[in-house]
Amino acid sequence: MAANYYDEDTAEAITEFERDLESLILEAFASGVPIERQWVFVSEPSSVPDWTVRIERRPTASGEEDGEGTPSDATTGLEPE
Repeated sequence: MAANYYDEDTAEAITEFERDLESLILEAFASGVPIERQWVFVSEPSSVPDWTVRIERRPTASGEEDGEGTPSDATTGLEPE
């Protein structure tokens, strides 16, 4: 987890961000929102950076797509690429 490389305050903020993002993704998935795509966020004012976020579904442990319900390989935290 990326939080291991930062000071305590930053690590805590990263951990909270990961929990919030995971919760948002899982709640949206459970509500049927098609979240698997690339999202582009353009910020105002221009002094705030724009962001691109790609959400991709990971294959299950058996290598098959999970057709319904919650992801069968759910893990906590995000893995940096």
